[in-house]
Amino acid sequence: MYNIDDVYKLAKYRLSKAGFDGNISPNDFNVVFPRAEKRYFKILYKGYLANQANQDALMPFKTDPITITVDGQGKYTKPADVLHIDSLRHGSVSSQVPIKRVPDDRLANNLNSEYDAPNVEFPIYTEYASYIQFYPITLANAILVYLKDFTPSLWAYTLVSGRPVYDSVNSVQPKWLDSDIDEIIYMIGVDFGLNMRDQMGIQVNDIKAKETI
Repeated sequence: MYNIDDVYKLAKYRLSKAGFDGNISPNDFNVVFPRAEKRYFKILYKGYLANQANQDALMPFKTDPITITVDGQGKYTKPADVLHIDSLRHGSVSSQVPIKRVPDDRLANNLNSEYDAPNVEFPIYTEYASYIQFYPITLANAILVYLKDFTPSLWAYTLVSGRPVYDSVNSVQPKWLDSDIDEIIYMIGVDFGLNMRDQMGIQVNDIKAKETI
């Protein structure tokens, strides 16, 4: 997987080959690359549920299964970086049942239903801005998998004799798979008004396919 220094060097090379004859300073890069990352992330997330390729591209932003503790009121405070809950399950490793998501406006129907009232074999949850509400409230624990929100990359540096030198310790590394980096660099080229279609035709077509989902 590329580190942010690899990406910076590759971006300068790609843009130079496409005809950009100016200097891309670290500060310029730290503006345009996160902007392109964010746009690309939004494109992928738009088709996340419907497209396997988009799910694969966002896999580095997805958590491993996390066992969470539900409090006595059936609540669990969401981590700050939750963007999308992929799944919630209850039970042991060998025997798990899915926890069904119920919209808030339908919650009363389930809770008051003679047939659909939640229990440990058929638990449900409702999601709010800061927490998840589980039923039955005695559920005690669950297994959570979620998609993390976008975090921009950063090429940090120190000045040595007036020149920027890469600082790996304070840099924020990209989470993207190598196959997605070229597509993000193409988006940088668009910001600079460059035509990179001939060099990166496959990436252009891939982005367009993701955008039309």
